[in-house]
Amino acid sequence: MTNDQIAARLEGFVRSHFRVARDDPAFSRRAHLFQDGYVDSLGVVELLAFIHEQFGVEVPDEELVPDRFETIEDIARVVHGLVDGEREHGLADAPPGSRRRGSARDSGLDSSRAAG
Repeated sequence: MTNDQIAARLEGFVRSHFRVARDDPAFSRRAHLFQDGYVDSLGVVELLAFIHEQFGVEVPDEELVPDRFETIEDIARVVHGLVDGEREHGLADAPPGSRRRGSARDSGLDSSRAAG
């Protein structure tokens, strides 16, 4: 799966799940999802669950920082790298429980940014 295909799925999820209007001029794949208020702290958990369900990977804590996990483009790059890493290590077809695990308990994102 290409980075653009991953970004398209992420964008579709964000638009539908977080009710982003199709004609929202500020929303794009480069919009700051948390800073601009599209996704809040609970939404991060929902987004991580979507990523796990759709792409079969869990995002490690060290990737959950604003400079790597802020826009749809950023998130797509992270997911693409994880999917490629699973394929390189022969884990792409492994059962989900045997895959590389990352904890989502602390998103690493400042929740006060999501409110503003």
